[in-house]
Amino acid sequence: MLPSNQIIPLFFGVFLFLFNDFISPQQLALSKIENDSLSIGEANSELSFYQKFDNSEKIIIDADLDGTDEIFVIDVTIKNEINFYTLFLFSSDEKNILLDTLYSSIVEPTFSYSEDSSFVIIRTGFYDVDSLIEISDSEFLFSPINFWKFENDKLININEDCYELFLAENEFISDIVEEYFLREIKNCNSTKRVLSLIASLYINYMNAEEKILAKEIINRYYFCDDLDNFLLLLNKIL
Repeated sequence: MLPSNQIIPLFFGVFLFLFNDFISPQQLALSKIENDSLSIGEANSELSFYQKFDNSEKIIIDADLDGTDEIFVIDVTIKNEINFYTLFLFSSDEKNILLDTLYSSIVEPTFSYSEDSSFVIIRTGFYDVDSLIEISDSEFLFSPINFWKFENDKLININEDCYELFLAENEFISDIVEEYFLREIKNCNSTKRVLSLIASLYINYMNAEEKILAKEIINRYYFCDDLDNFLLLLNKIL
């Protein structure tokens, strides 16, 4: 368990679905980051992969604190005036091998260090909530969060170790939702406006193993008749 008051931010941003089959480092041994594009291919072979970065930021950091840097590229794609983020992870040797890729929805990946751990904590969003974001009011766009660490050349989910971070996140979201419903009529239309916030609260609590609190959020804020379908969707995301 990581006390939230011991998290020291390294990079800041607005608040990932892991593409397991996106690219295989074993199959693709050579990559090159250049001019806002990524090309990857086997040595002495034709180009086998190409990725154009829309609006990228490169971050060099020793994510596992072993004395060797890794390269992270955060790429932003804008859809309907909303930023969607993808995180690329590369080795920092001369080949810049692509090690992993995470899609982070509307959450800008951020990096922090805990004095209780021997690695950098990476905070991202959920791919699967994009459908909820699309129908939520643009004023209330949120995503549940995931936490990762870099180990053995890949990103590993560490949600089970981040209980207090999930609670801190939900405390912030709960204040927004509670204030919203104090001034709005409690009906299905008002629920749909903040659907991504309700989903975020529920999924964050479930990831923190706080199932009773997750159920309370649904009972308190979900006023539509399709509750079973909504819960089915949320539990499928989990």
